[in-house]
Amino acid sequence: MPDVDKKIKAGIIGVTGHTGEELLRLLLRHPSVEITYLASRQNHGPVKEIYPWTPQGLVISEIDISKIKASCDCVFLALPHTVSQEFAAQLYPDVVVIDLSADFRLKDPNTYEKWYKTKHLYPNLLKDSVYGLPEIFKEQIKTAKLIANPGCYPTSVILGLYPLVKERLIKSVFIDAKSGASGAGKKLSNNLLFVSLSGELKPYKVNQHQHIPEILQILGLHEEGIIFVPHIVGIERGIISTMYVSLTYGKSQEEIGQLYEQYYRHSHFVKLLGEDLPSFRGVAHTNQCHISIRSVAPDMVIVISAIDNLIKGASGQAIQNMNLIFGLDEKEGLL
Repeated sequence: MPDVDKKIKAGIIGVTGHTGEELLRLLLRHPSVEITYLASRQNHGPVKEIYPWTPQGLVISEIDISKIKASCDCVFLALPHTVSQEFAAQLYPDVVVIDLSADFRLKDPNTYEKWYKTKHLYPNLLKDSVYGLPEIFKEQIKTAKLIANPGCYPTSVILGLYPLVKERLIKSVFIDAKSGASGAGKKLSNNLLFVSLSGELKPYKVNQHQHIPEILQILGLHEEGIIFVPHIVGIERGIISTMYVSLTYGKSQEEIGQLYEQYYRHSHFVKLLGEDLPSFRGVAHTNQCHISIRSVAPDMVIVISAIDNLIKGASGQAIQNMNLIFGLDEKEGLL
């Protein structure tokens, strides 16, 4: 592990996607990082031709594993699901790999195959990966060299439900989640064109979304106890997850609020709103998760959480993980 007094040499593979762009923007302002390698599978040449706001001199190269190993301490993989695993396997353990795809999130290769419709090529590495949700797995992250960065929906849901799960208070949960269009990536689709999405709200993959097994695995819930309905909203960014939770036994809103305060008292990026309610604008361009709780019956509560899907749901959380691994304050570069 490099000296914490020296800058971390960081690379991004997949820099031209939404999460790659956010990583680049955040890393350029990070005081302890030097960007030493940028790569893309399709686009090569000066970065300024794609992102005019970047400084002169940055170049997007082809993916060359030997050059990446020679020039980087840490590599962020901002690649599609099923694609990342090939590059992660070649880079790990020579450099720290932070994978923003789903390729190392699920510990059971059969579950991965079921939901992503392809066999996992490196199931032996699944045991080495650490799920990169710092509010829950901080100590494991600090010593990891292969991070499975969480999905955006799971980040909002897991942080929203974790205290209830740890206290065995969840009998069942219905999750109504809404995401800005950037959560779908940059692939060209008529359904994702501005004219199709502007002013629109559409459910999709009703109780069939590929993030369901990730939520179940981390929270330890059974499939029959969860209903997950995602929606796409005609805005750029943000996720709001509203979770209707049936409790195993009654708790007052005050008691549940105290429980959340206890679990998140040392979590800088989780903010409990009390009487206020989360909003897209409240978390936009931040690494924060805002949570609000409403008790509606003795045995039912509504938990609402909001994140920026591109930052706390992807690139910002990846940098939070990097900070922990390299011995930095986890907030560095994210405020």
